[in-house]
Amino acid sequence: MSYDHKPEGEVELACIKNAGGKVTMDGLVNGGLNLSRAIGDHFYERNKNLPPEEQMTSALPDIKVLTLTGNHKSMVIACDGIWNVMSSQEVIDFIQSKIGQRDENRELRLFSSIVEELLDHCLAPDTSGDTALQLESGKQKLVEELSTEEAEANGNSDNKKKAKQD
Repeated sequence: MSYDHKPEGEVELACIKNAGGKVTMDGLVNGGLNLSRAIGDHFYERNKNLPPEEQMTSALPDIKVLTLTGNHKSMVIACDGIWNVMSSQEVIDFIQSKIGQRDENRELRLFSSIVEELLDHCLAPDTSGDTALQLESGKQKLVEELSTEEAEANGNSDNKKKAKQD
């Protein structure tokens, strides 16, 4: 169901090169960005001869229509900070191994605690920037964001965690 928009991918690489860019041996656009689909990276979108969707980076999403069935148990939407550390299958296996576990009060674990554990697993001790993950299943929806910049702005050297459950 998922496609990774890495700069070295065939379609992404062709777009980057057509816009006047290059992908370095370590997979970075012009040596600086490790993804080709991004919002707000205007430095990579300066070719005045090309429309926005044909720039080195683009916010143009791939849209896939999928009919959900009883076989689909959950959906994970996450940023590159997760996918750079774990594969799609590793994320699903991690989450599936935790669903159904009980906490110290013998209550079923909330998605928020599972997502927090997954984010902690993916975060490097010296991380900077944002890592975000959204897990949806049935009626329970959770969004967790970790923002080092926000935590530092609040005088907290640890990552600040926010959870919202609808």
